[in-house]
Amino acid sequence: MSALYDSLALAAWSALGCIAGGAWLFVRSAGGAVDLDVRDAQIGAAIVLAMPPAWFAWYASGAWSGRTWGQTRAGLFVEGTGARRMLRFAAHPLAAPLWAWLTLALLAAGQFLAAMATTVVLGAVVLGAIASLLGWVFRPEAPAVHDRIARTHVLVSETPS
Repeated sequence: MSALYDSLALAAWSALGCIAGGAWLFVRSAGGAVDLDVRDAQIGAAIVLAMPPAWFAWYASGAWSGRTWGQTRAGLFVEGTGARRMLRFAAHPLAAPLWAWLTLALLAAGQFLAAMATTVVLGAVVLGAIASLLGWVFRPEAPAVHDRIARTHVLVSETPS
């Protein structure tokens, strides 16, 4: 349930970025009456494209402290050090959009070798998500792959211990 809350927050942030970017383009083009300057189009695109990494920074700050917004709402706490929680965050299925966004950003910047590396990480995260889902079907009590990698545990509690 916590992943659903966090995914909905990502959707809301992305929608906000689209609305803000669209408003910028609408205003700068006088409601579509004039053609946009290249810089105005770039600013509109930057507003839209800035939302996913902004959300991930917000999500990572919660992951570092042991509780994302969704985990707080669900009464969960991730036990482990801050570094282990960040490793869990990087391997979590919710990080797949971050790795995809980073890959596309690196490709746009012409950094093909780095983009290949992030594509490998993205593939590993997706495979880990599939393995976690299969593990959950056959052994619901087994920890998820991202928890095994980071050696963290999710606790059900109202306050962190």
